[in-house]
Amino acid sequence: MGQKLNTQSLNFLKLGLIYNSFPGKINFMYNRKLFKKQLDTDFFGVFAEEDIEPGEIIFSNWNDSCVRLTRKEVDALPQPYKTTFEKYSTEIEEFVYVGPFENEDVTPQMDYFINHSCNPNAWMINDDDVAARRLIKRGEQVTIDYATFIVNEFESSKIKKCLCGSTACRGKLGKQDWWIMRDTYRGHYISWIEKKIENRENNVSKVS
Repeated sequence: MGQKLNTQSLNFLKLGLIYNSFPGKINFMYNRKLFKKQLDTDFFGVFAEEDIEPGEIIFSNWNDSCVRLTRKEVDALPQPYKTTFEKYSTEIEEFVYVGPFENEDVTPQMDYFINHSCNPNAWMINDDDVAARRLIKRGEQVTIDYATFIVNEFESSKIKKCLCGSTACRGKLGKQDWWIMRDTYRGHYISWIEKKIENRENNVSKVS
């Protein structure tokens, strides 16, 4: 007998989203038009199986049902979990991160493998949801700018040489990219970074 869907589930189905089938991430949902493809050894990407329209939801409840740790707590994690957490984490507040559980198998999952681009076709629309920034054509890789949700990155997960291939490529990801790119992504950062931008702009205006 099929699972009875509540009103919220039906609404998400209308948006083309399906529930994550992996244990742990109870509320995470992703667009049914997505598929994951291996690009190299231990390197994957998320791609569009069909055209995805501008504004269409890519992921919903992206940071739900994750482990939440401070920077100090991450630094104290045992290996190899420490490196795994650092690689797949989001900075949900400054120096506070959400990432996979210790024994979580990240390999079959979708959301951990959205890659960076300096001119991405997806972006955050709030702290939990990612949407298409522009039309994403069938077969195109879905990308996001990591500067919109992480400032204080880990040494093990730093992108020291960006290979996105965009004409807007910054070459590498720097600690001030969140500030440098503020006019491009305003309204599409994780909320604590939006606040950080606002505070710095206010301080700059007071000085001038």
